[in-house]
Amino acid sequence: MVGMAKLFLSGFALAGADNICPGSTAMFHAKQQVQVQVSASCADVQQEMLDRISGVNGWVDPHNAGTYTVLETSAGVLKAKRVTGNKKYTDLLNFAFSASEGGCYLKGCSESQTFSVADFSTNLCNLHDLYCGSQDGCPVARKDLKYTETISGGSAGAGKDKAQCVASSVRSLFLN
Repeated sequence: MVGMAKLFLSGFALAGADNICPGSTAMFHAKQQVQVQVSASCADVQQEMLDRISGVNGWVDPHNAGTYTVLETSAGVLKAKRVTGNKKYTDLLNFAFSASEGGCYLKGCSESQTFSVADFSTNLCNLHDLYCGSQDGCPVARKDLKYTETISGGSAGAGKDKAQCVASSVRSLFLN
């Protein structure tokens, strides 16, 4: 019970911290938030995310081949930008990491920077594709992370369909 209380309190501390979402100047835009418990250290989780952003071992964004760029990183924070594969849209995303008894608790938010009322789950995929693993058919850079996630706090029009996060051709290559 103490472990569960510790996990709850660490999640509560993050939720009570400054808003994790990066903000947007667009009046109408989509955003999505996740809370994830990963059974690995926060250092390992953050390194896998950075490896994916850097394209280690040929990793390519499985959601329409977008391009990620790291904006800021520290022991407890990762801020990045993702430009869609067609170079038309830019989203900002933030992650906050907190050690938990089960490994690492992270909270993330992705927010569109231009007008958008339906994102076809893009903001979810911006986040999900940086930590997902074989349990969801995702390609990894070095480490296949095991996790449970909750998708919440999205704006109207923000999709929650994880199946959109890995293109069927990528999913087929990964699973074969």
